Amino acid sequence: MVKFGGTMKRILICDDQVEIREALGMLVELEFEADIVFAKDGVECIDRMTIDSAFDLIICDFNMPRANGDAVYDHNLKGHKSPFIFLSGDDCRRKVNPEKLTFFIPKPWPDGVLVETIKSVFEKGDAA
Repeated sequence: MVKFGGTMKRILICDDQVEIREALGMLVELEFEADIVFAKDGVECIDRMTIDSAFDLIICDFNMPRANGDAVYDHNLKGHKSPFIFLSGDDCRRKVNPEKLTFFIPKPWPDGVLVETIKSVFEKGDAA
């Protein structure tokens, strides 16, 4: 289990499919020492970000009911500016900018890619 910068990281996972949320949560818990918060759609994710902006990473689906990944991403940019990973079957690469810690990983995610991307986000964040 990886711990970065001596502190537990807070990760917000947003996906409208419960199976995906559960799989992501288990994967993150196996690899990282993290406090994980879940949201079932974009509106709930934005609400959670409004109440608590202290997330070290947001992993978000793109195509969701009520508010999509674009809405969540835009809300994040307005104030939180947490590192952001789009995890989606839709192509939302136009928002990707590794220098600004914004990434796109396709669903289903390839073995190891999600874990390596999370490690990269936390390593860059701790170096700042």
